[in-house]
Amino acid sequence: EQEKTLSLRYPACSLAAKKHISSTTAILDVKGLGHEQFFKSCTRDVH
Repeated sequence: EQEKTLSLRYPACSLAAKKHISSTTAILDVKGLGHEQFFKSCTRDVH
């Protein structure tokens, strides 16, 4: 996914916004998750 974001999404967003786009923001809904579940999930997704 990161390669697709760098090669396709950022350039397309930059054209649409008419300015350089080079970052994303992730919003996580963790409502209902305990601390242990949340951190296990984050660790798995980062690696």
